[in-house]
Amino acid sequence: MKKMEKYLGELGDIIREIDQEKINFLANKIIETRDNNKVVYIIGNGGSAANASHWVCDLNKGTLERHYNQNQKRIKAVSLTDNIPLMTALSNDLGYDEIYSQQLRNWIMEGDLLITITGSGKSKNIINAINVAKMSNAYVMSLVGFDGGEVMHMSDDALIVPSNNYGIIEDVHSIIGHIVTEKIKGKSNGQEVLVITTCRKKEEAGELEYQGLKIFKIASDYPGKWRAYISLYNPPVIRELEKILKKIKPDVVHANNIHFYLSYHSIKLAKTYSKVTVVTLRDTMSFSFGKLKTEKYLKNFDAHLTWLDQLKQARKRWNPLRNLIIKYYLGYADKKFAVSKALKKALEQNGIKNVEVIHTGTDIAEWQVLPDKVKSFKKRHGLEEKKVIFFSGRLSISKGANVTFEVIEKISQEFPDVILLVAGTGSNIKERNNLKFTGWIDREEIKLAYAASDVVLVPSLYLDPFPRVVIEAMAAGKPVVGTCYGGTPEAILDGVTGFVVNPFNTKEMAEKTLDLLRDSDKARRFGKAGRERVRNTFNLDEKIKNILACYYREFGIK
Repeated sequence: MKKMEKYLGELGDIIREIDQEKINFLANKIIETRDNNKVVYIIGNGGSAANASHWVCDLNKGTLERHYNQNQKRIKAVSLTDNIPLMTALSNDLGYDEIYSQQLRNWIMEGDLLITITGSGKSKNIINAINVAKMSNAYVMSLVGFDGGEVMHMSDDALIVPSNNYGIIEDVHSIIGHIVTEKIKGKSNGQEVLVITTCRKKEEAGELEYQGLKIFKIASDYPGKWRAYISLYNPPVIRELEKILKKIKPDVVHANNIHFYLSYHSIKLAKTYSKVTVVTLRDTMSFSFGKLKTEKYLKNFDAHLTWLDQLKQARKRWNPLRNLIIKYYLGYADKKFAVSKALKKALEQNGIKNVEVIHTGTDIAEWQVLPDKVKSFKKRHGLEEKKVIFFSGRLSISKGANVTFEVIEKISQEFPDVILLVAGTGSNIKERNNLKFTGWIDREEIKLAYAASDVVLVPSLYLDPFPRVVIEAMAAGKPVVGTCYGGTPEAILDGVTGFVVNPFNTKEMAEKTLDLLRDSDKARRFGKAGRERVRNTFNLDEKIKNILACYYREFGIK
């Protein structure tokens, strides 16, 4: 077990060091070769020969559309490791060093792409093959290990795996093949994804590429007191947005979180320049001036807001025409999604109809972490031999800060050393003996925080549409004690993956949490059931398929 953990740990560390831009470049080079009606040749020796065959299989089959569009442009990928009779004949008559160069002399042409996969970068048959490819004005991209060897310097470009372990090198080469296939798949299906977003600083505006994704940034900043007006129509942003939409000519525009800088007018503009316009509503801002936490909602789950409710929320910032104008703009969307049934119901209670629910999803494979790293995280944050309650996010009143402190106080009577671990910050909250703030941490550290915890607490005191924390905790195999408000009850199976509690009943919330702290077997059962629920119900791949199915329907594709 220790050897496996060490190997996987090293593998993970190496993968994080890989040059992502080189992977993006390789994927784009394969696409360019395909679009120019040229051929991709792949070669390797030993385990790398197996990788070459695997890559070709994935490039030829794995990049095809789900319904096999006969008009789709296909990659012509060939592995020169697969013709055993020819390889043995060449090896017998001319020597093993010529098995690839002689094959390439028959076929390779200018504009073709040769991908070599080699651990050492010193194999003579790979070097000879590169020489033939270069004489034919083909492009050579090599995947190497160790110091790259002669192959790295002969190639037009190379992606090096910084390891001296052949097993690690070959595993990473295989993983790169899968990543390249996934990157090509969307573009092969005619589904190139572009992102348009905003930034606060003018110097950050413009086009950039991040991990193979083209991003357009539009600078926008204004005082929040004007939000009820500028969030409807933001002239400088709309002008820039129109230029981008004219340039990229999108088939589908899928809008998210447009209620501040991009403005709701962007939906109407998107409809002008795209064939399908979709909006995902992730909060109550399309009908509310803030978090929905009226007395009638907290008592009776009645989310309908009167003009007086809105006036109380907005005060001097109230715009009496705001919600009517938002509904007008939402009318331009071909499809509206909500991230939970609770949010859909609230939208409908406030006059926003024809909404479909697609819950947020996550990739369960991402939440596996190594025990040694969890142990190190616990030591770093003083969590060893402690009961740990995890709270992810800003510890605010609406998110249940006061409730959480009361719950911890009750729990500490039985477990004096209990720790409330907060991945985030708190407004004017000082650290206490049983309270630890990690500050804002990256995704890898968040995974360790979940893994280091015994129970995850989600005590929101408002219509929290669908907290990602709940499904992330379940994906990490942790039981959740969560609020009865918003979308949390749609994720938690009460008494199976966690408990659903009214957060104002701090006594019950503390007792449910204590139940899991006392009974570690039950906590493990709940955690395991949570992982299965995420796998079966909140699987990210399935959510993506649901959204793509919507696009196909709106295009009239069955």
